[in-house]
Amino acid sequence: MGCRECELSRLLRSTSTWFWGAGGLLLAVHMAQSVGIRAGALNAGPSGWWRLVVFGIVAGGAYFLASIHARQLRLARGGLLMLAGLGLVLRASMCQTPPVRECDVNRFLWDGAVTAHRLNPYDYAPATVKKIAGNPEPTLRLLGLLGAESGGVLQRIDQPWMTSWHPPLAQVVFAGTYLLRPWSPIAWRSVLCLFDLATLLLLATLVRRLRVTPALLAIYWWNPLLIFETYRVGHVALLPLPLVIGAVLLSLRGRVLYAGLLLALAAGFAPWPLALLPLVACPLRRQPRALVTVLAASLSLASMLWMPLLARGWGPASGLSHLLTRPPLPGSCFTLLHGAVLALSPASAAGAGAWTAAGVLALALLVLLALGLAWRSADDAILLGDRALLAVAGWFLLSPWPYPWQALALVPLLVLSPRPSLLLLTPLLFVHNLQPVCQQAGRAPLFDHGLAWLQSVPVLLFLLWEWRESYWRRGWWRPAPVADMSHWEQGADYRWRSARKSPRRPPKQRREGRQPAAPE
Repeated sequence: MGCRECELSRLLRSTSTWFWGAGGLLLAVHMAQSVGIRAGALNAGPSGWWRLVVFGIVAGGAYFLASIHARQLRLARGGLLMLAGLGLVLRASMCQTPPVRECDVNRFLWDGAVTAHRLNPYDYAPATVKKIAGNPEPTLRLLGLLGAESGGVLQRIDQPWMTSWHPPLAQVVFAGTYLLRPWSPIAWRSVLCLFDLATLLLLATLVRRLRVTPALLAIYWWNPLLIFETYRVGHVALLPLPLVIGAVLLSLRGRVLYAGLLLALAAGFAPWPLALLPLVACPLRRQPRALVTVLAASLSLASMLWMPLLARGWGPASGLSHLLTRPPLPGSCFTLLHGAVLALSPASAAGAGAWTAAGVLALALLVLLALGLAWRSADDAILLGDRALLAVAGWFLLSPWPYPWQALALVPLLVLSPRPSLLLLTPLLFVHNLQPVCQQAGRAPLFDHGLAWLQSVPVLLFLLWEWRESYWRRGWWRPAPVADMSHWEQGADYRWRSARKSPRRPPKQRREGRQPAAPE
């Protein structure tokens, strides 16, 4: 009896048990969610959305548990195949469900059709197509024909009076999807799957180069928020991820110029990769001419990629103008900055001026954070990954619109530095799906002043706790390299290790940390 109890206790303390148990729970939740969606149990009004959020939070909790235990797991080849297979099953179960917020996918399909026919998606809004039917002008007649053959895609576009706000590089991907199969959401999911697999392969190369356990790949490959927002919603937030990981790999190999140009290409999909440019260019801080060359080339390329969108003006039908003038999301750190500006400014400065001042303050804090992280060069790749994660996390937390799909930018960097505070975003951001439910029920204040803060306050408190621990104890949350990773059969521990000694330590801890001198 005692031996059985010892075996059970040893099994419960096993890292492998918790890791694969959490993976099994994640699979069970996804399969139950898929069956419930196809049966209609999760699509029937507000109650269906509440059930969907509960499923997301449970799946996010299982993912958090698996990610924490992946840090200490020894994984052989068979375990790596099981890890990859489980991620594929999770994606396949989500691909068989009808899309949520399909108005976004309809916008992508329409922009791809317009761009594939060599027309400018920034000139004509989808709503104008109905007004130009039968127009003898060739361009307008072609738009009318596209609207007629779209099969209802044009009619299902949200906010059709706005022109496209997606950058030109994203328009190229939309056009490629149209050429692959016109007006097909399945083709769009296939393109996203290609970018997803490319990100995984680059992360596998990076993990092997850093000689840490490949179980960390589960942080990316099992992420339920990424799977939901990519394969159920079909959002474009996944597109810049392989370019960002490729830039990190080039930076580790000393190709600073190519890494900067790759970040500029990634910024052609979304501007957040530019927050990593100071970290990539940091090794050249003692070479002013090379530093200026890298920064000038990268920023020039990013400006060229955005110029076709910026050159179309800021009229009432401009999608970019509408995007930048939306009210900020409730529960965001930007809301706290706006409140601070209102408290410190006179009554005459309130209103639009307060929002502008809060935006300038948030941008200044982000620039200071990026420059502060890049002030001292990282002495190893893990520290570089941790600083890159903090830079992108600063962008997400200070953004006026921290939508759940924007948090996908953090997921691949969490493989390099799995901070529990930022892993906690995955289950908490599913709460955002309750916003339309509360608005339809006439309970918008319940979400704005209550539920919305559940997405950010726990993360901020956890980040403060991590900062306190790193300041008073042992520093960064870093993986210890493994001596032999030739077949990826060794594991790695994660422990608090610092690149440099803590500047201030309590006297008692300093005395206890002394080691007696070895006898001669």
